[in-house]
Amino acid sequence: MRNIEKIEMAKRKNIILPPELASDKNIVGVYKIFAVKDEISTCLYIGKSTNISYRLLGSGGGHIYMYLNNNFSKLVPFIIDKYINQGYIIQIEIMPVEYNDEFFQEQHIG
Repeated sequence: MRNIEKIEMAKRKNIILPPELASDKNIVGVYKIFAVKDEISTCLYIGKSTNISYRLLGSGGGHIYMYLNNNFSKLVPFIIDKYINQGYIIQIEIMPVEYNDEFFQEQHIG
């Protein structure tokens, strides 16, 4: 299933994702998950990723992918389910950042 289809499926379940996640472009940055009801917004989770689209929608454990597949075994899908069942809409915001690391280097302390 393509990301655009996952985004539409999420929307039908009251999860609003940024449209830029529909592209195949890799987005590095911070993502924030909010529960919104009666004009009150509650932050549920803040995360970071070098591939936000995969972190949210990827079949290897993406937060939203897991929720859409009724897998609530991890914290974020569990929290999303809890708030949706209380009538909240889930809104996800992303904040892209520049990231140009080519490799990780072991660091010795002491």
